[in-house]
Amino acid sequence: MTIPEIIDALKARFGEAIGNAVEFRGQTGVVVSREKLVEVCRFLKIEQAFDVLSDVCGVDNYGEEPRFGVDYLLYSMRDRQWLRLKVRIPEDDAAVDSLCKVWKSANWMEREAWDMYGIKFRGHPNLKRILMWEGYPYHPLRKDF
Repeated sequence: MTIPEIIDALKARFGEAIGNAVEFRGQTGVVVSREKLVEVCRFLKIEQAFDVLSDVCGVDNYGEEPRFGVDYLLYSMRDRQWLRLKVRIPEDDAAVDSLCKVWKSANWMEREAWDMYGIKFRGHPNLKRILMWEGYPYHPLRKDF
């Protein structure tokens, strides 16, 4: 399947939980509601062969609402294509479900996003600091730091 076909399949299955696709510099991204993130990722891994979670990035849109986000970069080795998922998160509830049960590679990347941005990953098996020391009171990549 092509990326537009995959996005159509996502919209058909998950409806309002999937936003419009945006292409930037040859890479397609789609916004996913945080409530359906795990379901969408399981679908992409099992039914669409996105077998690699390549990156998890925290995002701070300081001055905007929702302030935070998490971007996930997925790769299908079978089809040799990339897909970026974007989840938007409000500042007063900076949390999203962990994807460690879908891709084990999410573990350390989610810990880094927690450490640097203060975004919590619910259900993470060991959410503790990975770059800064325990007890460090800040999240250094927040724009108000």
